[in-house]
Amino acid sequence: MSKVNSFDAAHFLKKEAKTIPTIRGRIGQYKVLSQERGLSAHLVPTIRLSKTSLLSLLSQHDAVVLKPVVGTRFITICREKNAFIVTANEKQYDARNVEETYDIVLQNIENQNYAIQPLNRKPRFWKKPFHRYITIQKSGANWKVTSSTKQEKHFAESLLYKIYASKIRKVARLAAKHLHIAYPNCEAIVLEISVNAVGHISIHDSY
Repeated sequence: MSKVNSFDAAHFLKKEAKTIPTIRGRIGQYKVLSQERGLSAHLVPTIRLSKTSLLSLLSQHDAVVLKPVVGTRFITICREKNAFIVTANEKQYDARNVEETYDIVLQNIENQNYAIQPLNRKPRFWKKPFHRYITIQKSGANWKVTSSTKQEKHFAESLLYKIYASKIRKVARLAAKHLHIAYPNCEAIVLEISVNAVGHISIHDSY
């Protein structure tokens, strides 16, 4: 995952845009979902971008992904030995330290508000997350999973999804239910969810 799923997300959402209302604000969504005890363990940490928060996450992780609070123009930052590689707007930049990294980020975000998430670049297989876009739609008082689109072709991905499908659907429906409380006009939601070989399910994003 050296290059994050910016293209995948943009391509998928472009096709879905006509039928799925936008849930606005990644930070707001994260706060809504984190209030539910049954979801907190599944959420990828999401904090607002600042120089301090960038320094904090890069001191704990060798890679992070920056996402606009609204939109799909993602930026990735990877630590390589004593330097950083920033991938933004289909270009790569080299930076010697966090200060230079942050300056490059500011040049590319065009005054937009961004959020940061940790990114696991080279996990061992049993920790490798396999990502899917899960669409959940409201049907009366209930929520139903209506489609599931995998992000990469891998022999293990389909098997893992079958093994943990029930658990994934349960997490997806619970997330949709709580997002609907905060965004009552949204009756169809897309979640980016991952699962790994030990069955840990993570919610990376919601649209």
